[in-house]
Amino acid sequence: MSQDPFFRLHGECDKIKSPGEFSTVLRNGKGFHNGIYWPALWEYVKGETPPLKELHFENCSLSKTTLKGLEFVSCKFIDCRFIDTKFENCEFHGCEFHGCNFYRATMDNCYLDPKAIKGISKVMHPNIALRVFADLKKNAKQVENPNFQSDAEFYYKVYNRYQKRFGLTIKGNQKRLSFKWIYKLFRFVFTFLVDFLWMLISGYGMRSRYVFFSGLSLVCILTFINYRFGALIEGSSNGGDIVSKGVDSLYFSVMTITTLGYGAIAPTNPEGKLLIVSQALVGVIWLTACASVIVKKIVRSS
Repeated sequence: MSQDPFFRLHGECDKIKSPGEFSTVLRNGKGFHNGIYWPALWEYVKGETPPLKELHFENCSLSKTTLKGLEFVSCKFIDCRFIDTKFENCEFHGCEFHGCNFYRATMDNCYLDPKAIKGISKVMHPNIALRVFADLKKNAKQVENPNFQSDAEFYYKVYNRYQKRFGLTIKGNQKRLSFKWIYKLFRFVFTFLVDFLWMLISGYGMRSRYVFFSGLSLVCILTFINYRFGALIEGSSNGGDIVSKGVDSLYFSVMTITTLGYGAIAPTNPEGKLLIVSQALVGVIWLTACASVIVKKIVRSS
């Protein structure tokens, strides 16, 4: 861990040994750079704590410190270390965190938009992000903010997909791949793909815009397929292959995806039937995503 640059500051850093000295630094400048806050507590004190607005914190550490009752407005935190930091009754309005390390940090009754936390590696440090977003989800319930709760849950699931890969590491003394490991690999790849597709289609059932754009993309793709391979879909009330027309291909694709199937156009050969069955199954999956988003929105708003 000590060799991981994510856990260390860069270059020489000054030590701040008292809250008063820290307040002076913040008043005289526009933030805190290349420094370590040494005291165990940074608490809001009326008349002493300077306004924490539009400040820039970069390459600094507040590790093993308790931040209590502080309100930050439009502040930026870049490459900061919050290792074992405790956030209590703090508010962050319009703030951004880029590449900050929240290892074993805890948050209690804090107001913080999960979207503000960026730059935690999905490959190297998903466990750190999981704990952060789990805390933010709990905090969102405390401050009664369903949007923050939804965002925290979404990012938690995104990082959780990468966390699962750690169970596939091969031990150094393992000379060959075992059947058990191959089975675990196959199961991981399958679940990873299913999880990724569910995220792509519906944002884990929490992103309505994902459903809209995935549905729009699906209609465009199937319209092209039905137009290109219209010869497989023969027979209609008109007795001809009308799927070769663009508008009719669009109509047929929408009817198939939504599983309405009015029957104006119907396949008569085995190839066409298989093609339509596969499209209908894809439509059922997309409709399930729509239902999931609607239900979760109703539950969050209730």
